[in-house]
Amino acid sequence: MRNIRRRLMITEAAHQKWLNTPIDFEDAEVKRICVENFGGESGITNKRYGTVGVAGMAGELTRRQAAEVSYFGDLFRDNPAIVKFNEFRYFTGYFSGSIIKRQAFCKGSVNLTEITTPPTTRVLSYYWLFQDALPNALTKVTLNEGLESIQYIFLDKATSLRKLVLPSSLREIKSGSMTYYGLKLSVLVLKSAVPPVNTQPPNLISVDMYVPDESVGLYKAADGYQADKVHPMSEYQE
Repeated sequence: MRNIRRRLMITEAAHQKWLNTPIDFEDAEVKRICVENFGGESGITNKRYGTVGVAGMAGELTRRQAAEVSYFGDLFRDNPAIVKFNEFRYFTGYFSGSIIKRQAFCKGSVNLTEITTPPTTRVLSYYWLFQDALPNALTKVTLNEGLESIQYIFLDKATSLRKLVLPSSLREIKSGSMTYYGLKLSVLVLKSAVPPVNTQPPNLISVDMYVPDESVGLYKAADGYQADKVHPMSEYQE
């Protein structure tokens, strides 16, 4: 019993250390916005953005601080200096009923190329984070494990998006979610061993799809998928 308790204490200590570790941002502009509004030594000072007063370190945003953010407001909108925000995955408090909030990056964030969603997201739906003016440069979206459903107008006007990675947890792709307003994918990566229920006509997702090797036969036989577009994951190259 004592050994078990000791191991639990060590595990908890390691977790706390991980939470207090600064996030290594790829994008300097994203880091600037996050540190100024959510991070630093004092954390959030405006309660509209989340939990106030989570201590951190000067010039940094810790994982603990990011997890306490529940709202972005207009902080990331209309900002052409933003290029990548894959660290969005650390913002585990940024959801409402597990549905990601709308339009956080719409309008002038035209140079955003990559984004990764946080692991608490269960449903992506109407206009997702963008509306009317999805970033023209957006080429890669990585969706989190734990996501179960993508729905109507999930990526509005994503004419530049070429690669979409769908997690193994995905269970359904609803009609109109990936075909609305000019989505022009060239590669779709589906990690789920069981084909997600796809209620869109299969010809509307007429792109090369890479699926787990052992599931190729399932995808080829499933409704909503084009058999000649299904390929084993082992053949996929970045």
